[in-house]
Amino acid sequence: MKEKVTLKQMVEDLLNIAEEMCWNKISKNTTFAITLDNEKEWKPWKEKIKAKRKLLKEITEIPFNNAVAFLKKKKLDIYLIELYILKALKNKTIIEIRIRYKNQLDKTYINNISTELPLKHCKIAIPPYIKNKSQKFDINWEFGSLEYKIQMFLWKRRKNKRQ
Repeated sequence: MKEKVTLKQMVEDLLNIAEEMCWNKISKNTTFAITLDNEKEWKPWKEKIKAKRKLLKEITEIPFNNAVAFLKKKKLDIYLIELYILKALKNKTIIEIRIRYKNQLDKTYINNISTELPLKHCKIAIPPYIKNKSQKFDINWEFGSLEYKIQMFLWKRRKNKRQ
């Protein structure tokens, strides 16, 4: 039962963070997509955006209870659980639950954490043109909204003037 409450609280926290940082109306009607974090190295944000757009086309959305059941069943095998807003629509918010399994880690490290419960994080992707924390942005910026295109154009102009 504790796992269900914990995931529920993580979702509430993520939605609250999104409402604070973004100008979009964030729907409390949520669906979930469980993905595997298999990134072994850092990637430029443009590559991450392409991967996210592709992911949105390929995912299978599941309800909260199915996500909880999956995580409960695998909790001893999971090292890290990260929640991201994949896409916010008018009537629903799709949340990505990205997991990294313990067996993806270095073998010497696995022995130290074999009995520990997963680490948990909630994250919001921030566009590169954001200057300060009080500046709100479109939560769906990674999908190339008009606002994103305008802001990126202005950001690149400012950046080029400084160089």
